[in-house]
Amino acid sequence: MITLTEAREKASIMMANIKKGIHVYDGLHENLEDPKDKTNNVPTLQEAYDYFKSTKTGLAEGTITTYDRRISCLP
Repeated sequence: MITLTEAREKASIMMANIKKGIHVYDGLHENLEDPKDKTNNVPTLQEAYDYFKSTKTGLAEGTITTYDRRISCLP
């Protein structure tokens, strides 16, 4: 899986290749950072949801209950 930023970088390289008239994938892998060197700082769904709830203090109790049920049903 790649992050949104990585996808945008890849798309940018691919668009540049199209404009240059070369194959879409030429040089694509050489221009990107090695994902093994990056730290994984993407939050889990639970972490993101907990943060959301902590910042949205004005939500109705019924809304929170519904959200809690939906989140807990996910694999």
